Amino acid sequence: MTYEQFRELVDTRLEAIGREYGELIVFDMDWHDPFSYLPCDVCGRHEAGERYRLTAMRPGDAFNIHDLLVCTDCLLYVETGQVDDFRE
Repeated sequence: MTYEQFRELVDTRLEAIGREYGELIVFDMDWHDPFSYLPCDVCGRHEAGERYRLTAMRPGDAFNIHDLLVCTDCLLYVETGQVDDFRE
């Protein structure tokens, strides 16, 4: 996957998450799993590595939340809008 393909995929998925769940909120940036082969809930890649927890929720509705396990690249992209050291 090229960086452009990654950006398009993640942007599309984040828009879908926004439509389904509402605002995407970065909680503690806690490691959910310090090392995992589980696919990232945003980009879907199965690359081994750390997974972080992001929480999507509708503004004002603390009872309707959805946790996502995301890879480091997706976490950086959500936080900064770019991934400087993306591995193709």
